[in-house]
Amino acid sequence: MRVKRFYIDLEAFLIQGKVLAIFGPRQTGKTSLIQDFLAKTDSRFKLDTGDNIRLRNLFILSDFALLEEYIESYELLVIDEAQRIP
Repeated sequence: MRVKRFYIDLEAFLIQGKVLAIFGPRQTGKTSLIQDFLAKTDSRFKLDTGDNIRLRNLFILSDFALLEEYIESYELLVIDEAQRIP
């Protein structure tokens, strides 16, 4: 069951070239907030997770050319569970 919640629109907090981190206690609706936002946004986005080995390796290697290639056709990269990336 999904609890209906009121959220401030995340669009107002997005700044090109900057990271927006959403954090809080477990099971408080962070992922739901992101999913709701992505369902409404007009931005081209890529949703991924910190559990994705390929994504982890891109950040671990700090090879920005490979990372840029990974996200080249998107305006927004969303990483759920980003804390799992070293």
